[in-house]
Amino acid sequence: MKKKKNMDLPFGAEEEIKSKTQIKEEMLELQAFGKAIAELPKSVYLSFNVPEQLDEAFQTLKRIKKWDAQKRQFQYIGKIFRSTDEETMARLRRSYSDYENGRKQINREFHKLEDTRNALIKGDKAALSELLNDHPNIERQSLTQLIRAAQKEAKTNENLKPGQAKVDKSFKKLFQFLKASIKDSIDAKSE
Repeated sequence: MKKKKNMDLPFGAEEEIKSKTQIKEEMLELQAFGKAIAELPKSVYLSFNVPEQLDEAFQTLKRIKKWDAQKRQFQYIGKIFRSTDEETMARLRRSYSDYENGRKQINREFHKLEDTRNALIKGDKAALSELLNDHPNIERQSLTQLIRAAQKEAKTNENLKPGQAKVDKSFKKLFQFLKASIKDSIDAKSE
């Protein structure tokens, strides 16, 4: 960033001058941030405690249907962001970052749960014992019944002829059971 000596400033003081490119990059970044906030679920958006002027701009954006008009509204939102105090902007960015990190954590947990389900269907005893050790409150009888049904379903799917639809009812039920059981187990530990 260039520093420019200004005759109006005291001796030795310099003011920073931003290039047009830097200003445009900041403007586009703020518009993108505004778009990210606009796409949030309503409950999450409400938890962000958006300042009144910004909230009005976002509510107006929701009513706009034409793309060009939406683009102008995002530019307006970016303009409001530029005039918003640094503390409020930092709070909004922190809230958005926390939301994104929470979503990523949930996705990682679902992927781990899918891996566990697949291991259980393949008959991995280590995965079963690890699951039972980590979540002792899980209903073992229901779990083993669902595992057997999913294994039977997997064998049936292996023998399908081309063009026949796969059956995945037990496969899905096992995942839902694991998801519910692990959530209940986590909730019980936190109490």
